[in-house]
Amino acid sequence: MGGVLGMFLLGLLVGGVDCVDRREDFWWFVPQAGNGPIAFVADALNVSLLKGGKVGELLDMTMPDGRVTRISSFKAVGAVAEVGTLFIAMGGLMNLIAVLDALRGPRKARA
Repeated sequence: MGGVLGMFLLGLLVGGVDCVDRREDFWWFVPQAGNGPIAFVADALNVSLLKGGKVGELLDMTMPDGRVTRISSFKAVGAVAEVGTLFIAMGGLMNLIAVLDALRGPRKARA
């Protein structure tokens, strides 16, 4: 439990709460959801605080395809965001491995 929670918290510390984003980074959120309800709480905090504009200001940004979107001034970018996202995803995959190992049950001793 300490390893999984440590990876999750370290990922949040490095990349911020923006690293857990179910809408923008769905395929990264799939392994992150393996952390359990804490991943969904972090996603809800991301939506309410950063994307809702309660923390920082919302800036207009033109995407390469021409559409204009609003992003928070506290959005994590670059290698820092990638490392945070990766740490949280690895914590979820570690938790999944632990659950699968526990479901398998004890090994039988060979005679």
